[in-house]
Amino acid sequence: MQTGIQDIHIPAGGFSAEATEGASPFPHSMYPSHEGVKLLLTKSIERLNVKPWSLAGLLGLGDRGHVYKWISGERRPAAVYLSRLLYLILTWNPDLDYKTISAIDWTTGAVHWRDGRITKGDQQLAGTFDVPRKGELPAERMRRYVPASNGHSANVPPSKPVPPRIPRVPGKA
Repeated sequence: MQTGIQDIHIPAGGFSAEATEGASPFPHSMYPSHEGVKLLLTKSIERLNVKPWSLAGLLGLGDRGHVYKWISGERRPAAVYLSRLLYLILTWNPDLDYKTISAIDWTTGAVHWRDGRITKGDQQLAGTFDVPRKGELPAERMRRYVPASNGHSANVPPSKPVPPRIPRVPGKA
């Protein structure tokens, strides 16, 4: 072995285009094989230190079960999800706990954190610019950061306004 050269394992056929019957008139699709997808997802899940369910949120999937379907070979990810995964891996930050991210909105760039915060901006998943939620009043926004009596962050306000409670006067119906 030459000095300065490291071994790298490339699985034979793992990332070659796979034929898709009846999907198009072309002999090969633009999707990698099931083995390639499974290897890519397994290595990504290891690198980001998350579960498949959490990876779905990081990729912006509405149905978090898709990642399990990709791993099982039932489905294969579209190019947009592979490009998002590639971006996450290329910008991987070893100091960031990716498990603390609930979801990423790839359209707006907003990161939804498990503690209820939403950050947005050129943050590379480390910013602190808070984005108000749609229709949220400043007082409601502040309530997200006020600890509840149990020591956890206060719950996020409901999307529909709750009518104020009128105290009952004893003896009146």
